[in-house]
Amino acid sequence: MNHEEIDRQLIELLRTPAQERTPGIIESSIALICTAAELETAPATPTQQEQIKLIAIIERLACDLKTTNNNVTLELSADDPNPIHQALHLSMRLPNGNYLFGWGRTAEETLRDMREVVPTKAKAA
Repeated sequence: MNHEEIDRQLIELLRTPAQERTPGIIESSIALICTAAELETAPATPTQQEQIKLIAIIERLACDLKTTNNNVTLELSADDPNPIHQALHLSMRLPNGNYLFGWGRTAEETLRDMREVVPTKAKAA
């Protein structure tokens, strides 16, 4: 592991003014740091790419709707007959206390399934 190169890349990136840090510059720095750290990288799977896409959409939607507790999860389950079932799930809390939920295999499918749910009041014991 080349600690000097890692430090140099981190310092160089931090010295770059924030408004000049393009995705390409950041990607290049990360690639050089990974090489110096002798890390192996692998591309995201199609499902992980959909999860990242959904997270980006939800971040924008959260600003527009002023929601809180925004979550995107990738759920894996081993059920018969499918050896592995993958599903994306989103949940967002609206300012009025209601929730938005959605399920799907892609970001688009999950957004199309999105629906508002009104929470029920718990009964006092």
